[in-house]
Amino acid sequence: MSKMKDPKFYYKKYYYNTHRKRNKLGAKGLPESTINEKMGMLAELIVLNKDMMNWSKKYIHILKDREIDDMKKVTESRDNYFKKLDERKRRAKDALLDGIFTQSEYKEEIINLEKEEQGKRSEPEKINWFDKMNELTTIGEELKLVMIKGDVIQKRDILHRLQSNFVWNEENLNVINEKHVETLMTGLIDGKDEINVIEHQKSLVKQGDLTEMRDAFPTLCGWRESNSRPLVGSQIFYH
Repeated sequence: MSKMKDPKFYYKKYYYNTHRKRNKLGAKGLPESTINEKMGMLAELIVLNKDMMNWSKKYIHILKDREIDDMKKVTESRDNYFKKLDERKRRAKDALLDGIFTQSEYKEEIINLEKEEQGKRSEPEKINWFDKMNELTTIGEELKLVMIKGDVIQKRDILHRLQSNFVWNEENLNVINEKHVETLMTGLIDGKDEINVIEHQKSLVKQGDLTEMRDAFPTLCGWRESNSRPLVGSQIFYH
């Protein structure tokens, strides 16, 4: 080899469990090609075609607009609620000054109102679903490109964005996905199954032989049997 002018070296990259390796427990190497294959399989399960991508983006924006309108209504309702709460506090203080409430009754009423206010002001953490859903429409294509041309850092980055974990148990490489990814995968599979059931495979039915077409589309063939006029030319029906 030392005499070769431009020797070419071929090598394979392996990954292993560093914890097992460090503690001398024995660690099987996982070929990078196996990881790329798994990434490719994952990409195929979440990739959207162009029409589906455009349709998804359109309705994601419609949902966002609706959310904005709903939030405006919720905000107005909350503002009105807190104004009424302040009015109840003012009336409680007036009741104390007028001798209707004792000092202890006034304190108890204020404590109850403050607890009620605190419960209303503590809102659940908002999830930025809009950016996440928009990203899901294109991340399948990105994953396919990174798998082919990307380096290790780019692969780690896109898996981090996808929030999918690859788990190597010394025997099998498993993929653990977040709920939103699993939901997308299930939806795409169910959608393809529905399309396959609804769409009939195309076949040719020549003039004078409507048996197959009649079985598949009886309502469309009724006119032919009731109409005694001949068909014009050598028509061919598709279904």
